[in-house]
Amino acid sequence: TRTAFQSAEEALALVRKERDAEAEARALLIISHAHLSRREFEDADLFAKGSAEVCQKAGCAKGEAAALMQLVRVLLAAGGDPETAGAHAKRAASDCRAIGDVLGEISAHMLVAEAYKA
Repeated sequence: TRTAFQSAEEALALVRKERDAEAEARALLIISHAHLSRREFEDADLFAKGSAEVCQKAGCAKGEAAALMQLVRVLLAAGGDPETAGAHAKRAASDCRAIGDVLGEISAHMLVAEAYKA
């Protein structure tokens, strides 16, 4: 797992050098997923928020929605506030609808349901 983190961090450093915002956001999201799988909630949260911020600045709605959905997963796994998780998931669903991403919208709605059952 250490090698996976090292590889992901090296990839992140490279895409930052290239100033590729979408690739940077994807790398941050991958690192967030890795932290979540290890139940490292604070780090998973930090990287998901970083991905959302990069996407927001770059105007990448699909990437931002993906980052918001990851943030919901982190909040739910960590026992966070279901209202906050639900609000993030609703925003992701709305963003996906706005750009015509039907599968993303479905995933976001599933997370809304998950948040409110928690």
